[in-house]
Amino acid sequence: SDDAPEEMWARELSAYEQELKKFREKIKANENGNEEDEKESEDNNTKKKSEKKRKRLEETSVPKPNWSTMTAREEAKNTSVPPSGATFDHIVMNLPATAVEFLDCLKHSFDRKTWENRKLPTVHAYAFRPPGHTDRDVISRAEGHLGCPIKNAKVFEVRDVAPNKAMVCVSFQITEEQAFGSSPS
Repeated sequence: SDDAPEEMWARELSAYEQELKKFREKIKANENGNEEDEKESEDNNTKKKSEKKRKRLEETSVPKPNWSTMTAREEAKNTSVPPSGATFDHIVMNLPATAVEFLDCLKHSFDRKTWENRKLPTVHAYAFRPPGHTDRDVISRAEGHLGCPIKNAKVFEVRDVAPNKAMVCVSFQITEEQAFGSSPS
């Protein structure tokens, strides 16, 4: 008990390292044992094969919503309805630190044929409103990232996340100009 703290610490560390080494060896032995058991067991192999086959069948039999990336030939057959019937009415961008920066991804990214006779979605982009800034400033920042004016935008205060830092939500309906770009030729 007259040992210096460094010596005591070194002794305890050494004991810890020995225990850790034993633990790792035990885990390695269990893993090796399990691998050998699996190799010897025909039932496990059969179960794995049938599970893989089930997954493969499921992947090929479930239709993938690929209607946004169709070839010209597939488009001719398409009735402008996604195969699964899936549509969406809202886009929620819920990362307030950077959500408005991703609004540019929406500009001209909709297929006119797919969206004809459908209401374009409403965007809800969360953002932080710095102190002294108004709702109009938040909308202007969103317009800057979108690259075109936003009509009928509404800003809702969600909550105060810190003193002088409010989280807000900018909501607006995507217009045809934003969704498709220029009018069809």
